[in-house]
Amino acid sequence: MKHKVLCTAPFMKFPSVMKNFHDVFDGDIIEYMTYEEVLKNIHQYNGMIPNARIKVDNYIIDNATNLKALYQPSMGYEHIDYKYLEKKSISFNSLGLDHEFKETLWSTAEHTISLILSLLKSNYQSMYDVKNYGKWDNRIYHINDLRNLNIGIIGFGNIGKKVGYLCNCFGAKVAAYDPYLKDKDFPHYVNRKFSIKSLLKKADMVTLHVPSNDETLNLIGKHEINMMKDDSYLINTARGGIVDELALIDSLNSKKLLGAAVDVLDDESPFGVEEQRLVKYSKNHDNVIITPHLGGSSYPYMESIFLHSIKKLKTMLDN
Repeated sequence: MKHKVLCTAPFMKFPSVMKNFHDVFDGDIIEYMTYEEVLKNIHQYNGMIPNARIKVDNYIIDNATNLKALYQPSMGYEHIDYKYLEKKSISFNSLGLDHEFKETLWSTAEHTISLILSLLKSNYQSMYDVKNYGKWDNRIYHINDLRNLNIGIIGFGNIGKKVGYLCNCFGAKVAAYDPYLKDKDFPHYVNRKFSIKSLLKKADMVTLHVPSNDETLNLIGKHEINMMKDDSYLINTARGGIVDELALIDSLNSKKLLGAAVDVLDDESPFGVEEQRLVKYSKNHDNVIITPHLGGSSYPYMESIFLHSIKKLKTMLDN
């Protein structure tokens, strides 16, 4: 007898994933099902593969009277009350905890590099000007090279290490800060920093690769940005809330930072972010690039993760 499973992750553009899901489970795929609908219907299922945008809190868990296991197919799982799942004896696992499998995934690191290069080469502004106004004067753009820049990486886990490797391949000078690692965890081409302050003061570009938790909330705020070099850059492909967005806007307005690129926002939603303050700022300013959480969205990346999540959830439910 097949397990009854609810999936609210975006499976539907992957035929191989859809087929595998229905071969393995007696389930429903309802992409980005609203919180209210999940709350109303979760009692019907004994397994769940949720998306990374809608909370699975204690109210939903209390209504999940038949739920036995949940697998989150994303690096982050701060939207899941996993401690309450454990209290209710519901098995929990996540891509972020699947250390061996996530080592094979490079999409977020590649997207980080694409944002870095887009900032340095003024790609967004120049392409927009050519497409919309026919401009062909390259003197108006501030173009820089990644080679020989000082790149500061905060968080040197799975993604941070890969970003460091790629930056080194471009000939950049790489430094990293991560208080939870040992000296042996840093490759020979990485200058280990023992404080955020020492990293921020020397970096031409800072890129963030830390999880979202109480320790990293507003990790980069006004005080930290003021430590950064004038005309430096900030990249965030980790999670919204790690950067104080009001402080970031102020630093861009004052020209303290030359530019910023983010793939994540405070209170981001699959239903739209048009009222988000950094989005509003970007409409009239060319010194910020925003992408809609694309870091883990390459087709092969997502297909492999979703197939893996089906396999993992079945094992959890069978045990």
